[in-house]
Amino acid sequence: MAATVGVILAGGRASRMGNVDKPLLPLAGKPIIQHVIDLAHLQVDDMTISVNRNLDAFRALGLPLILDQPANCEGPLLGIYSAMCWFHEQGTEADYLACFPGDVPAFPPDLVSQLTESLEQTADTGTSSQARNRTVAWCQTGDQMQPLFSLWPFAILRDLEKAIEGRIHGPRLFFRNHPNVTLKLPAPSPPLFSNINTPEQLAEAQQQLEHKRRKN
Repeated sequence: MAATVGVILAGGRASRMGNVDKPLLPLAGKPIIQHVIDLAHLQVDDMTISVNRNLDAFRALGLPLILDQPANCEGPLLGIYSAMCWFHEQGTEADYLACFPGDVPAFPPDLVSQLTESLEQTADTGTSSQARNRTVAWCQTGDQMQPLFSLWPFAILRDLEKAIEGRIHGPRLFFRNHPNVTLKLPAPSPPLFSNINTPEQLAEAQQQLEHKRRKN
């Protein structure tokens, strides 16, 4: 399997949650982002967190923190680019960067393997090696796009830089003009892929996880 490192994107602002850092909110006895870490670290060789505030709180999680560069830009694409630059500076030999949103506490424990397999299937279709090496894999669950659950080849670092210089902030816009493949998964049963944007969704996720624990 290709060497893969990971980044958890935790730099977004939560206007519907009082502009708090959603990943730090407690859920089932630990921060939301700790659930993400617990699932993600088994799927990658190394991992970091992309943040832009509350550094001390995130630093307590024990992972390297990446600040968005350049600081006058914003958006998830910048977090992905900044993490890729950091790993490159660390001398990584990884082929891919796996991306995980910091506010989605439940996802498949083999998601990165599934994304990697979707890229390998693209290779089997006769796609040119140059295009294949620059192809991004991302998730769709039912009819819901999940572009932040994605796998990015390090070979596109310069492409990301150009996109950010062109004021492209999100993966969806980037995908319009860049090779990509969609991993299509069936509509999930909660709490899988449940995004937490409101206090009500946080309470619902708490109930779902408690129900899952009782079943197990």
